[in-house]
Amino acid sequence: MVFDLPFYDHMNITVLVVDDDPIFLSIIPNMLKNPSYKDTSFGEITVMTANDSSEAVHKLIGECNNIDIVITDYHIPGLNGLQLKKKIKEEFGNLPVIGVRVFLPTYRTLEHLHRSNP
Repeated sequence: MVFDLPFYDHMNITVLVVDDDPIFLSIIPNMLKNPSYKDTSFGEITVMTANDSSEAVHKLIGECNNIDIVITDYHIPGLNGLQLKKKIKEEFGNLPVIGVRVFLPTYRTLEHLHRSNP
């Protein structure tokens, strides 16, 4: 895991994005990989996706040493985002988790950005 090591420039990171909305699951990976949004201190960013909390936990079990951070929506099937964060902490330690909640106006803005920046 990147965050267990001293920080080095251009380290590769793997992000797990969890959401049941296919548009959000395509927008976030595109933004993370888009050079306009990317922090140049990181190397390659690999993005994995999961549609619900159980798929996220399954991917974490299989890839726990490779996933560096989780970005999860609050409203997902199974455990909600906060419950998922708690489960991750219990089972995988202090893996960083970013919880988001997309409101409709924000969602529409993200959808517009996605369409204008393929």
